[in-house]
Amino acid sequence: MFKNILAATDMVTVCDSQVLSAAQIAKQNHAKLHILHVLESGSVEDRHLIKHFKTGVEIATNTNYEKTVKKERNKVYVEVLKPLMI
Repeated sequence: MFKNILAATDMVTVCDSQVLSAAQIAKQNHAKLHILHVLESGSVEDRHLIKHFKTGVEIATNTNYEKTVKKERNKVYVEVLKPLMI
């Protein structure tokens, strides 16, 4: 029925229940799961100023930080994502 499932989260170091539910739906439907990570911005003027996921300190996001977030997120979800790997 579903070919693609999109789950959005702002969590990095813990499993988000919405992502876990989306993973189950994807598994049941042999669909591809896409996880969208939303960076938390405390500034309405500059959305590139975000809160660091470990320290909570406001920083300017960049490609390296985004790669780090993706790597850390994937570590957390490795067991959830394993059955979905093709």
